[in-house]
Formats: sequence, C-alpha cells, structure tokens
Amino acid sequence: MTPLEPRLVKKLLPPLTSLIRTTPAMSLLYECINGLIQGGILDGADAVREAEEIATLCVGKLRGMIVVDGDPNRSLKEKSLKESC
Repeated sequence: MTPLEPRLVKKLLPPLTSLIRTTPAMSLLYECINGLIQGGILDGADAVREAEEIATLCVGKLRGMIVVDGDPNRSLKEKSLKESC
C-alpha cells in the first residue's frame, strides 16, 4: 500500500520500529521486518540516517534469530531438532 499511499510510511514506521525493538515473538518480529522491506517502507523513510538505523536494527534482530548461544554455526533449526528428540 505504501507505493500507492506514501503518507502511510510516516504512520507505519514508528509502530513497526517499536514492535521490532520490543517484541519477544519471533514470528511477529519477522513479519514486521518483512513488512518494512517488502512494503518499501525503508525506501520511503524521510531521512537516510533514520533508514540506516532501522536497517541496522533489523539486521541485528535477524541475526539474533539465526545465531544461537553465540555460535554462528548453529541455527535455530538445529537447536529445535535437538530439543525435539
């Protein structure tokens, strides 16, 4: 919707950013980040610096979803498989 209604960026960016910063729910976190990227919301951000800060936040959160126990070689999938056995 943001390509059709650019004013939505200003309305959606603060609540999505807040959810990304605070939610412990991985599925919600993923959907918020996906919405920012797929919806072109980062492209529509007013300031380049603001967009870069949000992009850095998203990368950090995505990294946290993948890296488990400080070991970048273990994925969540591997950990969940071990726990289910």
